[in-house]
Amino acid sequence: MQLKKVKRSRVDKRRRKTLEDNLDAAASLYARDRDGWKCRKCGAQKTRYNLHAHHICKRSRLPTRWAPENLVSLCVSCHQWAEDHPDDAREWAAHLLGERDYDRIVRASMGLARFTVEDLEDMLAEFHNGTPRGVMDG
Repeated sequence: MQLKKVKRSRVDKRRRKTLEDNLDAAASLYARDRDGWKCRKCGAQKTRYNLHAHHICKRSRLPTRWAPENLVSLCVSCHQWAEDHPDDAREWAAHLLGERDYDRIVRASMGLARFTVEDLEDMLAEFHNGTPRGVMDG
């Protein structure tokens, strides 16, 4: 039996991309609000333009891309440090979160994830409602 490959329309691809971009923005805002607009590394109070939401596990790892526990607020200089020193940043994140929770996020990030447009819409609604589910919620 041969499976047919289903082509997605340009509209579907655009809708998915728009949802992913909106989710990135919503997750970033959620993390910075949750962290009180302070850098979790140096403790400096920051604003929208000089506080980033850093992904503990790379954002390319889809299962945890929008997981709240995979995001930590870092000022520009601390974010640059994390990008330039990944081994030290991993050690710092494991200490910040605790080894057990850090390991759970890393394991979850290594899984497979395929999100439908409806899944992305649901996740976006959860962020807008202030109730996003994380990888440790279920």
